[in-house]
Amino acid sequence: MSNQPNESIAYEPLPEDLSVIEKEKSRLLLEAHMLKAQSRLTEAAERFSQAAQKEEEIMQLA
Repeated sequence: MSNQPNESIAYEPLPEDLSVIEKEKSRLLLEAHMLKAQSRLTEAAERFSQAAQKEEEIMQLA
């Protein structure tokens, strides 16, 4: 271990629009996993796809 000061990145809260998109993505992923566990695979795939679209939105805004 080094005795040098820790130069970590400071945490900054997400802007409101990113926060909303992130929450929606999380909800979609949760639904997708629940649907998959119920063998409702078509619906699960739709939710996973929607979550991926939300991730793309986040990447564009970040």
